[in-house]
Amino acid sequence: MKTMRTLIIAVLLLSAVVWSAPRRDPLTQAEIEQMRETAMDPERRLPLIIEFARLRLANVERMRSDPRMAADRGVRVHDLLEDFTRLIDELGDNIDQFTRYNADIRKPLKLVIEAQNEFQIKLRSIKATQNDAVFGKEYRDYAFVVDSAIEAVTASLEDNRKLLQEQEALAAEKKLRKLTPP
Repeated sequence: MKTMRTLIIAVLLLSAVVWSAPRRDPLTQAEIEQMRETAMDPERRLPLIIEFARLRLANVERMRSDPRMAADRGVRVHDLLEDFTRLIDELGDNIDQFTRYNADIRKPLKLVIEAQNEFQIKLRSIKATQNDAVFGKEYRDYAFVVDSAIEAVTASLEDNRKLLQEQEALAAEKKLRKLTPP
């Protein structure tokens, strides 16, 4: 019984250390400032997050195409893909927040959906290199993260398509109410 109690305490302490460990912010200081400036404007904020996510994927592609960046490339690609996934999660949180306040986000949502389709293609092309002679060995460093990124984008894309349909139906209903006399 005492051994079990000690084991439980050790697991709880280890969990506390892991959860309290500082996480690297996926945004630079300049990006954080841009996010603050667009906090209440979905038409500027959502495309901004997409821009940041697109930049992370562009950096992955640049890093993978430059042989001079081969040293520790797998770890750096891992970190960029992790940042990308956190930005996709942030995008979803922002969409949820704007939706809770009944904001009409049809226009930026169309941009988000278009970008997420692009992201799926790029992520799948990264995954397709797992058996490549050049990238196959380092792929192990980011295999889990690229799968997580693909799952995050796919789930978010599905949710955003449904939300766009709902927003379109709501807008049509509002328009119809305005046109129909009481």
